[in-house]
Amino acid sequence: MSTIEAVFAKAPPKRRRFEAVQKLWYKFSLNKMSVAGLVIILLVIMLAIFQPKIAPHPDHAGAFVDFKKASRPPGAEYFLGTDTMGRDILSRILFAFRGALTMGVGVLAVVVPLGGALGLLAGYFGGRLATLIMRVTDIWIHNKIQ
Repeated sequence: MSTIEAVFAKAPPKRRRFEAVQKLWYKFSLNKMSVAGLVIILLVIMLAIFQPKIAPHPDHAGAFVDFKKASRPPGAEYFLGTDTMGRDILSRILFAFRGALTMGVGVLAVVVPLGGALGLLAGYFGGRLATLIMRVTDIWIHNKIQ
């Protein structure tokens, strides 16, 4: 055992955990695209959380019509312009983040356990059951059943 391994083995559990997290972050941060993706995901989550305070026209997210300001181009008052009903597009995008994230988490909460259970069944029993599960999965993917 080298001296580094001996010191690491004697370190308290919290320190070992912290060092493991540091090592994980170092490996993750070597890939710049991974870091960029993480930044984008965190930005979208923060925008979804704070959207009522960030949105320039929060009243435009619901049932709102102002035909006088319909189809305006981007400008100082409406950063991304307005739609054909006169609603601020930026405010509507910000308010849509929360629904999209909630829907994505909900779908994952259903699909991941189901797929994991089917994968475990196929892996454990194998044979015809695995083939059947794979063919049913292929049919679902091919037909885009929703």
